[in-house]
Amino acid sequence: MPPARRTSAGGPAAAAMLLLGLVLCASLLGPALAAKDPKCEAARPKLMSNPELKAFRDCAGQKPITASCCRKLLPFAQYYDCLSDPDYKKEADAFLKGVSSVDEVQSECLA
Repeated sequence: MPPARRTSAGGPAAAAMLLLGLVLCASLLGPALAAKDPKCEAARPKLMSNPELKAFRDCAGQKPITASCCRKLLPFAQYYDCLSDPDYKKEADAFLKGVSSVDEVQSECLA
């Protein structure tokens, strides 16, 4: 039986998946980056210890990234805009290093 394909239905869910990269970025941001966006800075300390983000990183190593894994990012959709800053994206990629990348997460979770 072929694996089930994810659909693009549920735009908010897709945005939340993309937020993963954002959340990961925000969770790893340094003080200099945080000053760029107060919302991202305020979230950073909470995100760094968030068990849902850690759970996402753990399950994102399984390829393709499953829909249930992507859903772990839904609570972080509000931070999606943080990924527009290259420094935040770089930090998110560092968080995912060895497991995935922001671009891969966006491709897999928003497809």
